[in-house]
Amino acid sequence: MAIVALRSFPLAYHITLQAYGNWLPGDPRGWHARGDGARTPPRPGNEVLHAISRERQRGPTVTIVELMAMVIMESIARISRDRGWTIHLAVVVGSHLHVVVTAATPGVVVIGDIRSETTLQLVDRGLHDPAAPFWSAGGYFSVIRTAAQLARAIEYVARHRTRRGGD
Repeated sequence: MAIVALRSFPLAYHITLQAYGNWLPGDPRGWHARGDGARTPPRPGNEVLHAISRERQRGPTVTIVELMAMVIMESIARISRDRGWTIHLAVVVGSHLHVVVTAATPGVVVIGDIRSETTLQLVDRGLHDPAAPFWSAGGYFSVIRTAAQLARAIEYVARHRTRRGGD
């Protein structure tokens, strides 16, 4: 008799991707260093570190305009359909993307798929320079395990629908 290992995935993920250059180390709003845990309080702003981070950027700061947002949303819909994911809510604002998604895939894979497919579509449609980064490195996801957590994540993302500009 063969033993089959079953992989259990969470109910959903809340994914956040920052457009490149919008939330750099030392940011006066507070910031997280790579490796800080999800519950780690933001580090305080640091003008010198922020200035150095701006100087070291590999490309211009990305502002997501309406046409880009439409392409990003279309890409996410296509990816979810192709992979059998359920998108509970996705919102794109000028500086970042939020997605609440159910996927029988590790969160880092979901982030990677969204990042690569949306960037590819933006480049293919002539909306972004292929030599410059579109998304900041990494990305963030939180694991959603209960219906109450799912409702809170959807509510949080829904509040972003009314935001505009670079927030």
